[in-house]
Amino acid sequence: MLSVRSLLLLWVCASLATLGYAYVDLRVTPGLVQERGYSIDLDFTRIGELWHWGGRLLNEGAIGLLVFNSIIVGGFLALLVLWAAQVLSRVLQPPSEPEPSPNSVNTTVALGSMPPPAE
Repeated sequence: MLSVRSLLLLWVCASLATLGYAYVDLRVTPGLVQERGYSIDLDFTRIGELWHWGGRLLNEGAIGLLVFNSIIVGGFLALLVLWAAQVLSRVLQPPSEPEPSPNSVNTTVALGSMPPPAE
């Protein structure tokens, strides 16, 4: 069953993985180390380079912004994964028939018969 504990654990793991990705991205992509002049201006022609945001923030020394972004991205990833797990568990679960409630009593009375005694 999905719980708050599983959400928090997944959130922490996803945030740490996002931070780890930033360090790996900076080491694997040599162009990020040589890049200078990071700007927050919108440039839609470079939208494909969005994957390198963590490496760029790390290269510029914006550790606080990197940590904050990884917490936010980790939270979104955790919610997305838990939602997908919940949808999959509902789809894969065999349909169950509703159980009749034990308190349901048939109170219809046939014509000419006596009603049941009151409890």
